[in-house]
Amino acid sequence: MEFSKEIGESLTLKFSELARKYKDEGKEIISMAVGEPNFHTPDYIKKATIDAINNNLTKYSSSRGLFPLRDAVVKDLNERFKTDYGASNVLITPGVKSSLHLALASVLLPQDEVIVLSPYYVSYPAIIKIAEPKSKITYIPSLENGRLDLGLISGAFNKNTKVIIVNSPSNPAGIVLNEEEIETIITLAKKYNTYILSDEIYDKLVFDGVEFNSFLGRGVKDLLIYTNGYSKSYAMTGFRIGYTVASSEVIEKMLKLQQNINTHTATFTQYGALSTYENEPTHLKPYLKDLQYRVNKL
Repeated sequence: MEFSKEIGESLTLKFSELARKYKDEGKEIISMAVGEPNFHTPDYIKKATIDAINNNLTKYSSSRGLFPLRDAVVKDLNERFKTDYGASNVLITPGVKSSLHLALASVLLPQDEVIVLSPYYVSYPAIIKIAEPKSKITYIPSLENGRLDLGLISGAFNKNTKVIIVNSPSNPAGIVLNEEEIETIITLAKKYNTYILSDEIYDKLVFDGVEFNSFLGRGVKDLLIYTNGYSKSYAMTGFRIGYTVASSEVIEKMLKLQQNINTHTATFTQYGALSTYENEPTHLKPYLKDLQYRVNKL
């Protein structure tokens, strides 16, 4: 039997499995594969999740996600970034990877092109090809100092550019986009009617005096597809839960795919995620201090 060879295995997960194997064999390993926080899931999140299970909140939920969670997401973003989203602009997904796939599968056509800024999260190319195998990917290398090459980016846009994927703070480079870089991308996106697919999963893990800049609240609502989640900031990697915020048009298209692929995100994990909006993230300050200490050591 012949199988498709278009999609290979995830290198991060491959090396993560290898590190796990060596650890099980008793070897001392420092894994630099997956982006796994080394603190534990905060107790209030565990309690909310366990309470949901004990209260039998384990049935199907809306494919959109629980309304209280979607409402909490937009209230948080609207307050922080002066946006005006409603719960109908949110789709809860089984992780940001799923958000990216559903978004790309919703908007890409065979003739479309996608710009990916390099270095990039290793799964982006595969996710793009799963969403639309015939789409063209244009990779834009960064400058030697890690900043974006705005000239190269400007030259890469054309009438077929449907999406630019932006990851800030960046995995693996750790770069946080500055105002000039963000505004240049927005100007180009408006000029070519291109979606900005912004993966901001590391938004709360910013330290060393760096200021985080989001694409939210910058007058590009119709072209912005914003993705985020709880894995990195709340050590909820095993929960597999994220979300997308976008125009109603994009969300409705993503919803149809979710209904037929995922059905919805696990109900009890959504209650765990909801608790992150109901409690102060007191774990973050010491965690960021620890990350800063490690950077200084390196």
